[in-house]
Amino acid sequence: MSQIIEYFKTLTQIPHCSKEADKLLDFLVSFAKERDYSVEVDEVKNIFISKGSPTLCLQAHYDMVCMGKAPTIETYEEEGWMKAKDSSLGADNGMAIAIMMRLMDEGQALEFLVTSDEEVGLIGANEVAFDL
Repeated sequence: MSQIIEYFKTLTQIPHCSKEADKLLDFLVSFAKERDYSVEVDEVKNIFISKGSPTLCLQAHYDMVCMGKAPTIETYEEEGWMKAKDSSLGADNGMAIAIMMRLMDEGQALEFLVTSDEEVGLIGANEVAFDL
């Protein structure tokens, strides 16, 4: 679990507001390729990652609602809870992506569909161009 939390903290330091998430897209593509996964990116910046002969596809989105000082996110812990100072945390799918990253570390034969701009109208999910 601690590796997942560390991955999540890493994600909080990469700007990924809706419509402005290219840095996180680039990070995720590199992360997957470094672990020998096949990676495709479509026109609306959805990311399809796969390895082996998977029978399961996990899905998450990689943009977040930016409030306050976001995309600069300063995290802290209070009474066992991770929080963001003067910002939204982006935990709803940031944690899902952190779990996906951990599974990639393990070399799991899975598909990962990471969609763009969910927070502003399901743009990526509505325009998926991959043959799943």
